[in-house]
Amino acid sequence: MKDKWQKIKKPLCAIVMAICLFFLLGCTGTAECGGDLTVYMVQGTTLLAVTIIAGVIGGLFG
Repeated sequence: MKDKWQKIKKPLCAIVMAICLFFLLGCTGTAECGGDLTVYMVQGTTLLAVTIIAGVIGGLFG
């Protein structure tokens, strides 16, 4: 089981990072269209934190 996790960890974390970055781009549009800046900052910070954590866990950086 541990060997399988090691094989899929890097691609899985890369997919999570890509999805989070895609969502982060979508958050910028809500702020530009008159959305609440505080909500944008919270969403952006959360998505960026998840992206960094996924990258560290996957061994993609850090």
